[in-house]
Amino acid sequence: MKDQPVLCAERVRFPGDPVALVIAEAEEQAEQAMTQVRVDYDPLPVTLDSLDSLKEMISPIHPAGNLCAEKKLCSGDIALGFEESDLILRGVYQTPFVEHAYLEPEAGIGYIDEQGRITVIAGTQNPFVVHQEVMQILNLQPDQVRIIQPTTGGGFGGKQDLAIHALLALAAFKLRTPVKIRYSRRESMTTTSKRHPYWMDLKVGARKDGTLLSIQAHYIANTGAYTGNAPPVFARSLFHIPGPYFFPHLDLSLKGVFTNHPSAGAMRGFGVPQVTLALECHLDELAQELGIDPWELRYRNALTAEDILPTGQRIPGKVEMRRCLEAIKPYYEELERAKRNKNPAEGIWHGVGLAAGMYGIGFTGVRFPGRARVSLDEDGTLVVRTAVADLGQGVLTTLSQIAADGLGFPVQRTQVFCSDTLTDPDTGPTSASRQIYFTGNAVLRGLEKLRSSILQLAPQIFEESVAQISFSDECIFIEGKPQSAMPLAEFVRMAREKGVKLEVEEEYEPEDIRIDPQTGKGRPYPAYTFAAQVAEVAVHEKTGKIEVRQVVAVQDVGRAINPQIVEGQIQGCIMMGIGWALKEIFVPGKTESFATYPLPRSIEAPEIKIILVETSEPGAPFGAKGVGECPILPTAPAILNAVARATGVRFYEIPLRIRRFPSSLKRSNSLAV
Repeated sequence: MKDQPVLCAERVRFPGDPVALVIAEAEEQAEQAMTQVRVDYDPLPVTLDSLDSLKEMISPIHPAGNLCAEKKLCSGDIALGFEESDLILRGVYQTPFVEHAYLEPEAGIGYIDEQGRITVIAGTQNPFVVHQEVMQILNLQPDQVRIIQPTTGGGFGGKQDLAIHALLALAAFKLRTPVKIRYSRRESMTTTSKRHPYWMDLKVGARKDGTLLSIQAHYIANTGAYTGNAPPVFARSLFHIPGPYFFPHLDLSLKGVFTNHPSAGAMRGFGVPQVTLALECHLDELAQELGIDPWELRYRNALTAEDILPTGQRIPGKVEMRRCLEAIKPYYEELERAKRNKNPAEGIWHGVGLAAGMYGIGFTGVRFPGRARVSLDEDGTLVVRTAVADLGQGVLTTLSQIAADGLGFPVQRTQVFCSDTLTDPDTGPTSASRQIYFTGNAVLRGLEKLRSSILQLAPQIFEESVAQISFSDECIFIEGKPQSAMPLAEFVRMAREKGVKLEVEEEYEPEDIRIDPQTGKGRPYPAYTFAAQVAEVAVHEKTGKIEVRQVVAVQDVGRAINPQIVEGQIQGCIMMGIGWALKEIFVPGKTESFATYPLPRSIEAPEIKIILVETSEPGAPFGAKGVGECPILPTAPAILNAVARATGVRFYEIPLRIRRFPSSLKRSNSLAV
């Protein structure tokens, strides 16, 4: 677990650090036994503020100090860029700790199977990463550990960290008997990782015609007590600071620091929502200062296929930022017209805000292939096995469709099985919007080989030459000769009699994915997705209440293999973005349940209109790109921009809580639109 112990022996670094594992035959007994545990603590200095963490007088949380990681990326000549700018705008933005708030808290069982393997069944987004961690913790060999990931009730990145698996494995290993853990909501909230809080000092220079010239960013991320997934989060953050826009001159730096807070880690968007919030709000204010329409400023500077990213990479595939902005424009203009023509009720101000975003598919500069095993089962079922994690996002359905279409097979005769480290190939973590792109491609590669094997075998079974084969319901037949139809189960049986097992395992890894750790140059992602959103809000002057009335979302998806699943992901992202903008903040020591953690309710859901931009992405399975994270990026900044245009007041910190609002509004009545 890197710098995080399974059980703390000498020092605890935040209130959720585990110091003892209490095991009993019944839950009530365990709870009673916990009251008998006595721990002697000697107080140590506490560091909570990320800005204080690196000061010399602050006591180090880890022996090497309080700097977890530092990332830098430079391009062009930042001094020249600011010198040539007609307007330079600086702002400081802050975001809070955020809880994942998945419906199913951590729960699982651990036991030793008939072969003597430590077996853990519990929700995770990384079955093979957990497998490796448990091996190291217990000093076991690969064949002595088995991790099974059942269908899991939500993750959003929060189940990417090692949580209960080590405890279950340790207890089963020591006691040699089956054990079970089920976290209460309080235990889940107290001990698990959160979204990183960011402090962001951003400076942008532009010409008076709106051309962006320079961007300088000095950001500090609070990673809490332990490293966890912080380094890859920071790397992704850094490369997404400029957003979907071209800046000739950049000077970007990001420091992650330790504090005595819960660890921060992966959460939907993986460090990109924070930097997108700062940039998109900043660009709106810049447009206001320049007297340029916010849409026009974005469109003028949006990335195109000819642009080179700060990493030195030319965006592979389709660059659809301008197309997204073109698709959102009529809705943006219509909402603006409607706002101007409204007869507003007294004390209610209306605003319309715009924001955009981009997201790289896969891990940043890390080669992590997708893998899948495809086969025809004894009953003629097309079977796909892969260690993808089903978290309710619809990945199994989509992979079934990819497999069925890839072989020309009936989808109702297709099954996808996951996620067992004993039986399924390692396809990497289910995160970074990578599974459809990576594992989907591995499935298609496997199907190509499977079809080739079937074609080689078919002449022997059909006893005639075969150029191509087709499938229908439960049969296989020679293409163009439906009368040759044979039950698939019979075909598989005859193949096995000839010593042929119709099973293929394949992997997919994009070429030349790499990043130079010193310069930040390279090819971090094989594909990018783009988004634009418009939010309409109503602000109540007396109470400060903010209502999000409508969100229009334009999303680049490559190709929507299952539009219903795609739209569900976009809707979920928007609701999560609304919560992040207006409500959600995790306060260590105070937030222990949903009663003290405000979430957006269904009654608060706005009207949501979704427009899919579909242009088949080269290199992607059937042209499809991941869509589980990019749609969250524009939501919060679009809301903040709408509130600013409604009230005349810009806010630089989220969430926009009601109790902070009225006094600001009273100072700005003359500015309200």
